[in-house]
Amino acid sequence: MPLFPSLLFSALACSPNSVSVEGLLYDARGGKARPLVGAQVAVLELDGSEYDSVRSDRRGNYSAVAPFASAIHLTVEESTDGVVSSFTGASGTSAVFKVIDDERPAANVRDDGVDPQIFRLVYGVRGTQLDSWRATYDGCPGVGEGGLVIGQVSYDLWGSDGQEPPAVDTPTALLVSVSTGDEFEPCYLNDSGTSYDAAAEHMGLSQDFAFFGLEQGLYELQFQWQIFPGGFERRSLTVWVPQDGVAPRFPAWLPFPIF
Repeated sequence: MPLFPSLLFSALACSPNSVSVEGLLYDARGGKARPLVGAQVAVLELDGSEYDSVRSDRRGNYSAVAPFASAIHLTVEESTDGVVSSFTGASGTSAVFKVIDDERPAANVRDDGVDPQIFRLVYGVRGTQLDSWRATYDGCPGVGEGGLVIGQVSYDLWGSDGQEPPAVDTPTALLVSVSTGDEFEPCYLNDSGTSYDAAAEHMGLSQDFAFFGLEQGLYELQFQWQIFPGGFERRSLTVWVPQDGVAPRFPAWLPFPIF
């Protein structure tokens, strides 16, 4: 099983208006990931103002404080080369809220009204990974400049036999600045996911997308995909883009259509 960090939201915090955010960080999102030591973990309120900041210990553990039952961002600054990654979700409201630490969607884990998908994947991003993403999207407008939103869509559905869900049909993405309303077009990869495809009008079989050259701030990440000929579904997510950092979404879960 890939090494994904688990996260606990506990009401055993120092104030009735706050909850503890405790977790284990890794230096990647799976495979040969190792505990991330000495990373700066910050809890930001929805507008980007810092609520708390701590460092992960020698085992990769951290414990911070978040505002009670609020939408927040969690940023991780990798200590080696200073890359900041950002994840957006909500703090818990129950005594203990655990996000599962494997690859399967947490659709049945909710016990307090908090989206169980938030913070499932929280990890540090090394400079080598950032360089690899930029190389893969070489030729995309804005590569190497400003902040980055990058990810891959997937249906929030797993079969009982553990097989991966079917590919999302012709998904597209759009990023909108919350402060200015400016819209940003994405870059897509070829079907094999190995290089930027300038002619692509939607995500290919690789289901990958990326936005480069972004200023720090709050954005709405909008998805649209076909569920039947002529019929489309939409979903929006909130993301915080750090200064020259990255907001990874691997995956960005989309609801499977039920007719």
